[in-house]
Amino acid sequence: MKKDYKGINIHQKILKPRWYLMPIEWFASLYFNIINRAKLKKENFKSFKEPSLIFSNHASMQDFASMVGLMFPRRTCWVISIEEFNGREWLFRHIGGIPKRKFTSDLILIKHIAEMIRKRHMSVVIYPETRFSLAGINEQLSPALGKLAKLCDCRVIMVKQYGNFIVSPQWAKHPYRENHVEAHAIELFSKEQIRTLPAETIQKGIEDIFVYDDYKWQSDNHIRTKCKKRAENIHKILYKCPFCLKEDSMESKGIHLWCNNCQNKWEMDEYANLHCLTNKETFKIPSDWYRWERDMCYQEVNNGTYHFEDDVRIENLIDTHKKFVEIGKIHMIHDENGFTLKGKLYDGSDFELNKPPLSMRSCHIEYDYKGRGDAIDLATLEDTWWVYPVNPCALTKFNFATEAIYDKISKVKEES
Repeated sequence: MKKDYKGINIHQKILKPRWYLMPIEWFASLYFNIINRAKLKKENFKSFKEPSLIFSNHASMQDFASMVGLMFPRRTCWVISIEEFNGREWLFRHIGGIPKRKFTSDLILIKHIAEMIRKRHMSVVIYPETRFSLAGINEQLSPALGKLAKLCDCRVIMVKQYGNFIVSPQWAKHPYRENHVEAHAIELFSKEQIRTLPAETIQKGIEDIFVYDDYKWQSDNHIRTKCKKRAENIHKILYKCPFCLKEDSMESKGIHLWCNNCQNKWEMDEYANLHCLTNKETFKIPSDWYRWERDMCYQEVNNGTYHFEDDVRIENLIDTHKKFVEIGKIHMIHDENGFTLKGKLYDGSDFELNKPPLSMRSCHIEYDYKGRGDAIDLATLEDTWWVYPVNPCALTKFNFATEAIYDKISKVKEES
């Protein structure tokens, strides 16, 4: 593909959040925190004044409102996925946004984060799962967070958020569900501890606290969701029937989920509990079902039977002015060689992209991305590609399979 455009400049100097934009952030945060009845608290420290590396789980846009509310009146910089700069580059640059391409080894990003904390005395917020949670549970983390903390030489804070996924799950962002949310800010390591502890100990501390399950939290705390469409589109993540084991036969509407192949049906009650209406009980809550699907996919990868192959439509993020441009329909294979895309683009040029297994510990997927369909986000250090399968498929499975392939190849490499 010929490059006749100016891409998004990831080398550009990062700006401190502009003071004149802060009232907008604060009032927007206040609005969302009021309507979602947010409960915000700092558990073992008093102030965000000290520059810190701040980690948070990531479930919906409410995460940002909770974070701003917790930090008020302090400013912070944000690591933001580069596609979010689409049409909003000026705004995101001026609120302290640091652009990042998902699941790439980006040394420029590390440089920006360390500079903002060490030299310019700004805190930086990072969502280290690198994507929104798909099922309200923790996803894999980068294994280099402990090393990043050592490099930044600063305090590490974890903001653990609850209920944000329930308000607006990724598989159905609208309508919003009325629920209360919570955000607890916890100082994990002081600056002195970061200097004395090994990176492995810091990494383990981050991973240990990064365990959460919004559906379990809702069920255990008896938090009610009145939304009459609370299960609509949940088949996007619950794609495999536990009875007939068929994929892509699940559908959902309103408060129900069913399999078109074996006709089994479930109801999701107001507390996120699943009730099988036609057979024996299977999974108590959606996150249990989701974990089972992950285990099944890992089995496929480990026994060598996983393989995906089909045509896809591909779009390229040109820049924040031209935005996304559809450039062709080509062929994609996903297997133990990673993602391989080949074909001719609309302009007649040849296209080939391979993302080897060890270049991606997971992948980012979006359901009905900006109304254009279900998509996979693949990126290099220079480009971002949005890949839309032409035929319906279990998009969520790419998330599991990418992780399983990465783990399998990594283990083989370590043993050799």
